[in-house]
Amino acid sequence: MSQFYRFTIYPKAIESEMDVALSGLATVYLGAGIVNPMGPTLSLLVGDDILSDPGETQSLYQLMLNPFSQSCYKVGEVEIGEEWRPAKDLAPFFGMACASCPTLLIPSAAYSGEAVHQVFTEFLQTFDDGVETLEKVKRHPGDPWTRVKGDMDGISDILAKQGVEDSEEDMEGSLNAAQAAELASLQLDPKNIFEEFKAFLFGWEGSMNFTGMAGMSKEKFLELFSQLAMTARLPFTKNIYDNPEILEG
Repeated sequence: MSQFYRFTIYPKAIESEMDVALSGLATVYLGAGIVNPMGPTLSLLVGDDILSDPGETQSLYQLMLNPFSQSCYKVGEVEIGEEWRPAKDLAPFFGMACASCPTLLIPSAAYSGEAVHQVFTEFLQTFDDGVETLEKVKRHPGDPWTRVKGDMDGISDILAKQGVEDSEEDMEGSLNAAQAAELASLQLDPKNIFEEFKAFLFGWEGSMNFTGMAGMSKEKFLELFSQLAMTARLPFTKNIYDNPEILEG
């Protein structure tokens, strides 16, 4: 048995069923969402059980939840050890997440808050539109509603109002380490997580109302998410790692 956790990523993901991945109390290792009123999307890397004794093995699944499309792929496994290095161990899985830079960050309760910030600092550097996302967040701090409205109105890049003279070229590209750390700090603030999640839910319901398309109801999404939230560190619910008495009850 290794002292450290051993994460293994499969050469090819295996399509699976959501019910299989969530048959037990799944552990969220990494979660992030795109708050888009036309189709908000949440991506999560989860283990199919709670953290157990060293030597036990978990299957790892990549889940994607969108009002109109959901997917589940088995992408690897982890052998539980006595110690682990979340930012390093999870890095091989970063590319499976969102198609664009997320603003809804779902911190795992399976590791410390300091490690959470480090994980997201590394993770947020992997997106080509990170600089643009950071600028939008800073323009409307703690206010995803105005930020998203600006995107929809096509005026979010008009910076003269704020007296900023950034060019489009300045807004392009991925985040450096300092910028990613800044975005992580902003979006991991409990108040901002709460606002982003409320905007995400509003977009979930609104996207179906706007398009008239059938999809996963907000109630069904919340049913799934409430199970996942048991191992996430969120401002509006308790998790089993900080509150083990939940399992005892």
